[in-house]
Amino acid sequence: MWFQLVIVALCVFSPSYAEPPCHLANSDVDLILNQTNYHVHAEADDTLDVEAFNRHIYLTLFGFNLPLKVFIELNDGTMYSMATLARSGDVQECSNSTYRAVEGVFSFSRMEMNYKSFEATFLYWKIVGKFSYRFKPNMNVVFTQANMDCGPDPLTLASVDNVEYEIITEDNSWGAWLVKKAVMHALRYGDNTPMLKNFLQRSWVHMDVYFGWYYCK
Repeated sequence: MWFQLVIVALCVFSPSYAEPPCHLANSDVDLILNQTNYHVHAEADDTLDVEAFNRHIYLTLFGFNLPLKVFIELNDGTMYSMATLARSGDVQECSNSTYRAVEGVFSFSRMEMNYKSFEATFLYWKIVGKFSYRFKPNMNVVFTQANMDCGPDPLTLASVDNVEYEIITEDNSWGAWLVKKAVMHALRYGDNTPMLKNFLQRSWVHMDVYFGWYYCK
């Protein structure tokens, strides 16, 4: 009996460990974003190099992989419009005496990845040229400051809007036309996640350096 009373007393009088209180932080985050974009532009870091990319991508029909795939290889790439970071919707900030974090969906208003060297193979045909990928990425962002640590969690994509692909090649043959069609189909309806991982990795560094410069003060 006494043991049960002690347990009840401990539960009633023990301090609660509730989550830190949260509030809307739109205006504060907008100020940081304006400072971030200005800093990026001033440092001429609006354009970044991106890693080479190569992958087999299956063609799909009604969501199912077909026994056909294209091979894409991209080199000498750059990523442009890093000075257009903005929030997409409300941003929450949660904080207490030792911790604070902002969480929300952020986007670049217009992202463009350009590769000067592009090569694609489909069945017996192959083309070479240049490749561009334009899109508006919406990213789930959690930026945390705790004790001496301050930085973003790994970024994940919430959605991708306004997607455009462009292939420039001097080959005007029927085979080149077929390869271009296969590549466009594979990218639009297949799994292009690895290509987006290149973007997310560079964006994480960008946020850690520039957004963190102002948020972590």
